Amino acid sequence: MLAGPLPKNPGRLEALISALDLESCVKRPGIVDEEDLPGLYAGADALLYPTLYEGFGLPVIEAMACGVPVLTSGTSALQEIAGGYAYLVDPMDVEAIATGIVLLATDEKVRADYAELGKKRALDFSWDKAAERTLEVYGAALGEPAPREPE
Repeated sequence: MLAGPLPKNPGRLEALISALDLESCVKRPGIVDEEDLPGLYAGADALLYPTLYEGFGLPVIEAMACGVPVLTSGTSALQEIAGGYAYLVDPMDVEAIATGIVLLATDEKVRADYAELGKKRALDFSWDKAAERTLEVYGAALGEPAPREPE
């Protein structure tokens, strides 16, 4: 499944899908409504996200939270977010990406291990934690002491 915005000129992508005789297998839902994402993730064998640049990688965390193993780039913020919890690849290395896809598609233990690791990693991220950390940063910028934990 190819979810998300498709390229402005999808001709090359469509030609590849056709050349591989995958027209009947590859679904293209486009941009998926937020409320439909958990079901989409839950039905996936893996999330493939070998992006060249990513500021944070919310889809990686979302997939991990749903127990879906992730293949993603070992570059930019994704290395910090997913390192040790997902199968990392060089997004320019087609062979490495192919190897990772085959591994996640054929090795149940590897897929299960990454799914479990991802679920644990996803617990480190929440909107409440993000808000708390943001307030801490603002407080530090204003020279205010960090809030103390309740005793």
